[in-house]
Amino acid sequence: MCEGPPRALFSARDTLALPGAEGLIVRQTPCIGICSTTYGDLICRGCKRFAHEVTGWNGYADAQRTAVWRRLRDLRDAAVAEFLVIENEAVLFEAAAR
Repeated sequence: MCEGPPRALFSARDTLALPGAEGLIVRQTPCIGICSTTYGDLICRGCKRFAHEVTGWNGYADAQRTAVWRRLRDLRDAAVAEFLVIENEAVLFEAAAR
């Protein structure tokens, strides 16, 4: 993973800032509307949350939600790192700031 300024977890639209998220932008829920836990999967194929996280989400404290968002971000970063090599972080962050 590359180090640098805080990154958005996903897009900035429909966002909700969570205390303790240190500038990360998060949506209210990771759900993307294709939940497979309703068919018995222990991990949703859409949002990658565990079934207990999907069902308990509305009752989670901000710290719990932030922890899930960070795990999902780390999972995403690890998956992308398998296919993407960043040769110049400065150029990447400059382009992202535009």
